[in-house]
Amino acid sequence: MEEPNEQRVAVSRKRLRAVIVRLNPRIVTRGLGTENRRADRGSSDMHCDWYSATISDSLHNILGYCRNNLGGELRFGSRGRYGYQKSCFLDDENGNPNVSILWGGNGGANPNASASGLKAADFRNLVRDVWAEQHAVTRIDIAEDFCEAGLFDEFSARLVSIAKKNHRLKTSTVGDWLSDDAKFGRTLYLGSTKSPIRIRLYEKSKKIANELFYKFDYDHPVGFPIDGVRLELQVRPQKQQRFLAAKEDNLENFWGYAKWTQDVVSDIFSLDVPRVDLVSWENQVADKDEAVYSWLAKQYGGWFNRQAELIGRDMVCERIWKTIEALEEHKRLKAR
Repeated sequence: MEEPNEQRVAVSRKRLRAVIVRLNPRIVTRGLGTENRRADRGSSDMHCDWYSATISDSLHNILGYCRNNLGGELRFGSRGRYGYQKSCFLDDENGNPNVSILWGGNGGANPNASASGLKAADFRNLVRDVWAEQHAVTRIDIAEDFCEAGLFDEFSARLVSIAKKNHRLKTSTVGDWLSDDAKFGRTLYLGSTKSPIRIRLYEKSKKIANELFYKFDYDHPVGFPIDGVRLELQVRPQKQQRFLAAKEDNLENFWGYAKWTQDVVSDIFSLDVPRVDLVSWENQVADKDEAVYSWLAKQYGGWFNRQAELIGRDMVCERIWKTIEALEEHKRLKAR
C-alpha cells in the first residue's frame, strides 16, 4: 500500500477544509427545489474559481503587486506555454502556485497572469482594481457547490436534457461511470474542449476523497461530505470580447454568454440572467477605426511603451511600417 506523502496530505487537508467550508452550508433535505436550496443558504455562493488575463504592464510590476497582495515565493519555470517563451510562479508554502505568469515571445503580447482555486477570487479583485483598464480576460471559471445525496444524477439528467434540445452542443464524460457506487467520482461536460464556453458537473467530494483516502486504501471518515457536487462554467472570451468580460461585475451574468447556458442557469439556479451581447468590440464604438486603435492600445500598449523607451516613438513607427512592407512584399512574391 502506498504511504501518504506528508506534503501531499497537507495540501489535500487544506483543500478538504476549503471544500467542507463551501459544502457544509449546502447540506439540505431532499425534496426542496433548487431555488429553495439556494435561499436556504441565505445568498449565492457562486464564486470565481479561475481567472486569467493579459495585463498591459511590465513583468516586474505584475510580480510586485501579486506578491505584495497574494504572497508566495518566486519560482521560474523551465518553459512557457500558449506561445509564450517563459513562465514564473508565486508558490505557497506547499509549492502550489498562488499566481502563474507567462511572458516573452508570442508576438510581443502582454504578459498573461492567472490564479485558480482559493486564490482566484482575490486575484480577480486585485487585477480589476490595479489594472481596471489595462487587462483583458482570457479565461474565467464560475462555480457553485452543492451537497445532497442523488444531486449529481438529478443535475446530470437536467443537463443532458438541455443538451438534447441544442443539437450542436457536444457532451462528454470522464470518470467512474460504470461502477454501481461511482466511488471515484464522475464528470459530465457540455461543450467541446475548443469551445469558448463549457460547463462541467463533477463529484468534487469524491475527487478529494480519492486523493486523501481511497488511493491509500483508506475509507473516508464519518461526517465527510461525500455527496458534494460542483457545477462550473468556463468562459474563454474571444478577441475584443475579453475587454468586455474584464468590466463585468456580476458573476451570474457570465451565464448569459450563450442561449444554452441561460437555459442551464434558469433550470439549475432558477435565475433569469440577461443575454450577453458578444458581437465584436467594433459594434460598441461608432468609429470602427477608433475601435481598432482602442484594441491595439489595450492589447499591446505595454509593449509599445517599452519599445518607445528603447528606440523612441518615431523609430517604433518606422520599424512597424518596414515590417508591414516586408510582409506585403513576401505575399506578392509568394503569389507569383
